[in-house]
Amino acid sequence: MSRTFTAAVHREDDWYVTQCLDVDVCSQGASIDEAVRNLAEAVQLYLDEVDEPQQHVTATPLVTSFQIREPRERHSGRAQMRQKSRPGPNGGIAPR
Repeated sequence: MSRTFTAAVHREDDWYVTQCLDVDVCSQGASIDEAVRNLAEAVQLYLDEVDEPQQHVTATPLVTSFQIREPRERHSGRAQMRQKSRPGPNGGIAPR
């Protein structure tokens, strides 16, 4: 008997990383096909080894998308303060 699982795939540098959404298992490969094959093997090996495999399989989640605004560019507050401040005596270092 076979079962169908759901995978999420994303690119990290030269690798495709896959995550099974039904079982907490991840894998990778040089191509999408290889990454999915590796994930299928990893899930199979995992479920073959655990006690009561059905307890490790969750219902397939609803996968959807959402939008956010573009992130703002962050500026360091310290860099801005350094630009505005002027060094005091001894280069801004208090004498001991």
